[in-house]
Amino acid sequence: MRISTALSRAGVSSVLEPGDHGYADAVGRVRSRVPFAPDVVIDARSPADVSSGIAVVAEAGGDSHSPGSGHGRLHGVRGGVAITLRHLDFVDVDVAGRSARVGAGSTWIRS
Repeated sequence: MRISTALSRAGVSSVLEPGDHGYADAVGRVRSRVPFAPDVVIDARSPADVSSGIAVVAEAGGDSHSPGSGHGRLHGVRGGVAITLRHLDFVDVDVAGRSARVGAGSTWIRS
């Protein structure tokens, strides 16, 4: 079974391959001078997408990458599965509880 099919069956909400609508946008947001061309992109919409994606890739014995905001990567990505976190860009502040939660895809500036 193809990894993209296994990811979809596992309930991952957005699975993209080269040529799919949204793939170029998902990989193009990685700000870097090194190549970024995964075979499959999990464009995560929830923490469940991330955990399901990691479980499927691990079971298949594949490579996974999470590019973050793109700065600091020292090597390119060709092939494998990338998990983008750009949609997990929330910031929740609980003033009374004196705490905050920041999503893994948060950046200083929303694009």
